[in-house]
Amino acid sequence: LRLQGRNGEAVEIQTRALELFLSYRDPRLAGWSRVHLAVLAIDRGDLDGAIELARAVLEGGVEMQAIAAHALVSRALLIRGAPGDSLASAKLSVQAIEKVGCVEDFDVLAFVTLAEAHLAVGEIESAREALAVARGRVEARLEGIDDPALRASFVERVPDHARVYELGRMMEKT
Repeated sequence: LRLQGRNGEAVEIQTRALELFLSYRDPRLAGWSRVHLAVLAIDRGDLDGAIELARAVLEGGVEMQAIAAHALVSRALLIRGAPGDSLASAKLSVQAIEKVGCVEDFDVLAFVTLAEAHLAVGEIESAREALAVARGRVEARLEGIDDPALRASFVERVPDHARVYELGRMMEKT
């Protein structure tokens, strides 16, 4: 729904889902609802709400979700203007990827946010390295998509993927 611009509806559905999963005492599904609500909170500028949701995900203790939670805290802190704290959270996200190994989602967000945080604190080479990893992950997924229009959509319409290429173009100019 978010990619269709239907954020209000997405918030409503994820909030109902979160309530249901909490009533079932299911930390895994509640965590994913909180992750998606945190993404939507960042989209609407509610950085405190996003951080609160992401930290609640971390309290749930589901390792795979720590990737997303730390990346979302990092993103919110970066937007807020706290690049050092953002970098620390981004590093935790990448450490969670390394610990878990196989990643379902949010790995691109982790690495592009790590690149942005490195850039914000003036660590240009580290930013380039993190961005290269992010781009590599997007391109690895692109290998399975033959249709040119679908490939373009995958790069342009998925916000984290688009940010990888946008940041890459920006860094080429520096």
